Amino acid sequence: LLKKSDCAYTLRRADTILAALYLQKKSQGWFLRNIFVAPSERGRGLAERLIREVLLIINGQACYCFPLAYLDKLYTRSGFIAADISEARDSVRDQYRRVARHQNIIYKVNVHV
Repeated sequence: LLKKSDCAYTLRRADTILAALYLQKKSQGWFLRNIFVAPSERGRGLAERLIREVLLIINGQACYCFPLAYLDKLYTRSGFIAADISEARDSVRDQYRRVARHQNIIYKVNVHV
């Protein structure tokens, strides 16, 4: 469920959602929680376009994510860089550790801050 402070963004063609992105507002900035691209639309650059547009909307505010390792290039092209999790706030490190136990992820932050 979305909280009032959370945001969901979509790319649409008519009434069809092609891609969607979910941001959670955190005390340290925004957490890019999920992104989805319809299977028929993958490989067309929609995820990168949506991420870039959302980063413009949040206007330089900090944004971080924990992408799966195989998506590293997408997030790099979209304006994120790998960061040292040991330098993150305690709440971000705790969140990272919970997710990293189950998946091969990396910690990335946007470079537009």
